[in-house]
Formats: sequence, C-alpha cells, structure tokens
Amino acid sequence: MPIRIAILDTGISLPQVASWSYEDRLLGFKSWLTSAPEDGDLTKGDQDLDGHGTHAAALLLQTAPNTDIYIARVFKDRKESKTNVAAQIIHQRVADAITYAAKEWEVDIITMSFGFEQSIPIIEDAIKIAESKKIVIFAAASNTAAMVR
Repeated sequence: MPIRIAILDTGISLPQVASWSYEDRLLGFKSWLTSAPEDGDLTKGDQDLDGHGTHAAALLLQTAPNTDIYIARVFKDRKESKTNVAAQIIHQRVADAITYAAKEWEVDIITMSFGFEQSIPIIEDAIKIAESKKIVIFAAASNTAAMVR
C-alpha cells in the first residue's frame, strides 16, 4: 500500500503531459485560497503560480515512487508565507489544511516547507489532531534564516 503524503504549499501546476504521467498518484487537491471544490481537478482553475509547491510535488513524485500525493494550496506564493499581513487568515488556512489532510485524506505524512517565528495555537491544535492519528509531520523551523545577519 502506498504511503500517503500531503504537501501544504503554493499548490501545483504541472504541464498536461506530466499530470497524465502522475495522475494515478496525484489523488487529491484542495485550495484554501478560493472556494474551489473539494478535491478539485489538478489541471484546472486554482493552480500554483509561484512554482514552489510544484517543485516540492515534483521532487516527491520523482524520488518516492511508492507514494500517493495530496496537494493542499495554503499560500498564493512564497512571499505570502513570509508576511504578517492577514496572518490570522494564513494561520487558519494552514490549520484547516492539516486537519483536512488528517481526517479526510487520512495521510501518513504531512510536509510543510515553511515555518513561523512563534507557535500558533490554532496550528498547534491541528497538529495535535494529526499526531493523534500517528501522522508524521515535516516542517521548516522558519523562513527567516536568510534575513538574519
């Protein structure tokens, strides 16, 4: 049985040929930026305009053949993950995506290539839900290291 991995990032935008190659492994997509349908079509609508989430998904698809991938779009682009503008909205998106990945997709692993400078209670609560289901979570410590001198 394949390992189920949720990627929380900027979404995915694969060329049509690539999506056909991996369509049997790209099993779920949901965006928290728009009112896109639950588990919408990966080839239409709310796609990654930044490339960060697409790159993360491509790496997993190419290097981990025994996996099913689920995409959660929680950021419009990388800049949005580093701003305090509408921080509560971003925190809610991330918490909702973690909870959805745990309860609806029933993933084994959640990967988040972003972090926050402090602990966020709503995200901590979502992580507790994932932990109760024995889900492994990988997350960056923060996104500000390059700015520290």
